[in-house]
Amino acid sequence: MAANDNLYFLIGIGGVRMRNLVIQCVEKPGVCDKHNIGDFFEIRNGKLHIPEGKFVCIYALQSVMPLIPAKERDLVPDEKDWLPRVNRVSCPDPNGRLVFEIRTKDTSVK
Repeated sequence: MAANDNLYFLIGIGGVRMRNLVIQCVEKPGVCDKHNIGDFFEIRNGKLHIPEGKFVCIYALQSVMPLIPAKERDLVPDEKDWLPRVNRVSCPDPNGRLVFEIRTKDTSVK
């Protein structure tokens, strides 16, 4: 890679708009002693923000982590791409089975 290619790559990153996200528990079909419907946390500027006095279960967190970098960016709707359409993920705990919705901070839960 030439020196100019590195410069272009760095400049390109600076133009990406990162969205603030809210990750909220929207369904609780099982038994979970860690989260309730309505519990949430936020991703702002790549940082995890948890309401005071609350926590996030690491298993619930790991279920949403793979989608966060993509959801922080503007996604172009494409009928062949599932990522812009999928906003809900399930916690891997077989007993808890919580469902979290990932949305931009300026949108409400449906």
